[in-house]
Amino acid sequence: MGVVLSNPEPDSSNLRADVSQKRTDVGSVFGSRWELIVLVLLITGVALLLRLVNLTSIPTGLHGDEAIVGMEGQRVLREGLIDPYSPSALGQPTAPFYLAALTVWIWENTVFAVRISAVIFGTLAIPALYLVVRRSLGVPTGLLSASLLTVLGWHIHYSRIAFPLPAWPLWVILTVGAIAQATRSGTPVWWAVAGAMSGAGIYVYNAHPLTLLILCLFVGGFLASRWSIEPRDVLAQGSAFAGALLASLLPMFWFVLSNYAMYSQSITRHSVRDTDQWQQLDGPLAQAGFVLEEYLSFWSRLSFSPEVDSVDATGITAVVPHVLLGLGLAGMILSLVRIRSPIVWLGTMLVLLMPFATVLTEQGEMRRTLVIAPFLAMFSAIGILEVIKITRSSYRPVITWIAVTGFAVLLGAGVSTDLRNYFYEHGESETQRWIFAEEFYDASMHIQELPDDTFVYFMSERWSFDYQPRRFLAPDAQGTDRSDEFGRFGLDVDRDRGRPVFILVGQYRPVLDALQQEYPDGEVVAGSIDGRSTFVAYTLPD
Repeated sequence: MGVVLSNPEPDSSNLRADVSQKRTDVGSVFGSRWELIVLVLLITGVALLLRLVNLTSIPTGLHGDEAIVGMEGQRVLREGLIDPYSPSALGQPTAPFYLAALTVWIWENTVFAVRISAVIFGTLAIPALYLVVRRSLGVPTGLLSASLLTVLGWHIHYSRIAFPLPAWPLWVILTVGAIAQATRSGTPVWWAVAGAMSGAGIYVYNAHPLTLLILCLFVGGFLASRWSIEPRDVLAQGSAFAGALLASLLPMFWFVLSNYAMYSQSITRHSVRDTDQWQQLDGPLAQAGFVLEEYLSFWSRLSFSPEVDSVDATGITAVVPHVLLGLGLAGMILSLVRIRSPIVWLGTMLVLLMPFATVLTEQGEMRRTLVIAPFLAMFSAIGILEVIKITRSSYRPVITWIAVTGFAVLLGAGVSTDLRNYFYEHGESETQRWIFAEEFYDASMHIQELPDDTFVYFMSERWSFDYQPRRFLAPDAQGTDRSDEFGRFGLDVDRDRGRPVFILVGQYRPVLDALQQEYPDGEVVAGSIDGRSTFVAYTLPD
């Protein structure tokens, strides 16, 4: 970083000239501005389609954390402005819940209502990446970056499940754009915008503190490199950034002071320092070796040796295709050599340093590093276009055509494999159906349809009647647990509480035989999804 930041002025002028040339070139390719707008809208439309198709069936079911988003959205509708941090789902910032409040208000208590908020955040990241990259690196790079992010299965997956997560890459993309604009304009106003946006990400997702540290390191290095040239301007810019940053963090600081025990527990719950493996390490040298090993292991798990995450179902297939990972890392090296603009340096820092969010914690490693995805797409686009530009300088068109054809084949193979892996291998996987509680979801949908005077006796070895998906999908249902795991097993009922219905899930489905012997002539309903048995309901006779 020091090489570039010590000489920012020539780089900035070269960048403006390069961007101007790229915009001139793209005009001859795409024609008018309106044609370019249509192309961006088309890419965004494809992104929306990939994130929307079969939304309620891939993944199959409804995760407890997804249901929590819906219930938090309902809390926003009831209370209006809520605290910036919620203890739900082991603790999470609350900013994304405001969009969930709107979608739940429109589509009510449904899977579509909670997941469409993720779709909106994920889709908006596509034009946002285009605009930010276009502003710094030109239209072709912006278009290709947005296109690659559109078809990246890693981003598609998190844009289809109702975790608050997809709002985070969108916010980081916009924040990087604001910082890049601040480095170009040099005005305190833009530096204040960049500072406020950098800090505000802490209200979006738990892993943002490391991102915030990276953003501050970049800003500090950039401003320090200019100090000897224009100290007065640097002082004004740094003050604007720091002041806006601190102002944006004040609500969270105030909340933490009032709720320190809850906040600190949720933040440190998954620290690697609390694991037995870390405690057994002998001194700083062993700890450094462990961190390095885990860092390298992250990149292996990202593409070559995926591991299934039992919370979000990533790792059933490769998270990032080998082709895109290779192109991204190669493009990062090329961009550092040939372009060296602020967005390149900042993107490099994010790609290389964000894996420490998973190295230093347990679980959720693909969630805590999702902000890498748009910048991998950006660097892949840079690498492709820079290689094509190099071949064009050889004055041998055949070499350029070979390069273009080669990249088309590589991308075609990588993208098709990635999409097939997600929508078929992952979408039809028994693992993701188990993680997203397909059986419990189907049982909850049946409970939702029962008459109001029904009282449910629920039996499952894995889920309680009060598990969040039921509370969201069928909030008015009355019932109790009758499994050994969550309550008292028994076939006795209290008819004064309502008409009894036994819901049998998992290993408790064979209890139907005993129920039919105890209460003959009841009504049996067998739940299924695509031919897979999910639950058995037995309504006792009057």
